[in-house]
Amino acid sequence: MVIAIKRLASVLVVLALCLILPACVQDKTPAADPLSEREAENIKTEVSTSEVTTSKKFSEEEIAEAKECVRKEFAHFSGCELIDLRYDEKQSDVAAKEHHSLKAREGDLIVLFSDFKVGSSGGDGSLNPDSTYTDWGWFLIKG
Repeated sequence: MVIAIKRLASVLVVLALCLILPACVQDKTPAADPLSEREAENIKTEVSTSEVTTSKKFSEEEIAEAKECVRKEFAHFSGCELIDLRYDEKQSDVAAKEHHSLKAREGDLIVLFSDFKVGSSGGDGSLNPDSTYTDWGWFLIKG
C-alpha cells in the first residue's frame, strides 16, 4: 500500500513537472516574482548536492537547470526541508525504464533524486508528518 501511494505520488509529481519544466528550461531571465518568505524557508540555503556523476546523456548545465526546476517546485512543499538533491545516471536509467509510459525520447527524460524532511504538519497533509523521505524521484522531460 505504501509503495502504491509513493508510485501514485511520483506519477503526480511527474505530471506537474511536465508542465513546469518547459517554463524553467526556456526562461533564462530571473524570476519576475520571487519566492514568498514561507516558500523560501522550505529550501535550505546549503542543500547537500551529491557530486554529479559523469553523464553521457546530459551536460552539467542541463543537470544544474533540472536541479533548479526541482528546487523551485520543492519550495511549494509546505513544511518540508530539502536535504539532498542528486543525479545518478544509473539510478535515473532504472527509474526511467520503470516509467516507460512517459514516452519521452532518449535523452529528454532526466530523473533526479532527493531526500527531504517533513515537519509535524505533514506538508499539505499528503505526506507523513515528522518523517524523512529518501530517493524521492523527480521526473523531468525537456520541453
